[in-house]
Amino acid sequence: MSMADIEASARKLGVDISSIDLDSIELPPDEDFGIESDDDEDVFGDNDDIILDTAFGNAIVVDNLPMVPPEKFEKLERVIRRIYDGIGVTIKTDGFWMPINPETQETLGYCFIEFHTQQEAELAMKETNGRKLGSRHTILVNLLDEFDRFMNVPEEWTPPEEKPYTSGRENLQQWLTD
Repeated sequence: MSMADIEASARKLGVDISSIDLDSIELPPDEDFGIESDDDEDVFGDNDDIILDTAFGNAIVVDNLPMVPPEKFEKLERVIRRIYDGIGVTIKTDGFWMPINPETQETLGYCFIEFHTQQEAELAMKETNGRKLGSRHTILVNLLDEFDRFMNVPEEWTPPEEKPYTSGRENLQQWLTD
């Protein structure tokens, strides 16, 4: 039951819901009044089978943005939104976040953008990675799903494994030497 339903029921009964302190109401122990809860295993079954989707395939990280003070924040946001609107992708309604340094109140030089689909995010990454933003900034764009891969690069470089040469393939240019 939603809060709007509760308010409608209270109006029908002539009860002023604003005068009721809902925090002071105590229910009898072991009584659920027929309201299903997360504890009802017979309703929800065993929760071990639930797999949460933690992928962010429809989000990108835009890096190397200018660090701007609060008065220029909205202008920078408009510029970024115009870039992505220009390539035909739409940013989700609350899908734009630009972190701010709490000490200086300036932006940190990157933002997160969430799109409706993974295809839109991939298109946005392909179209805008390496794009000039003014004369001093070239934006770098990565999918948020790939961010962990970039953060877990080992500190020490190890050479790749050498594979021995095998000459089992036919020489396709032998007819030239005849």
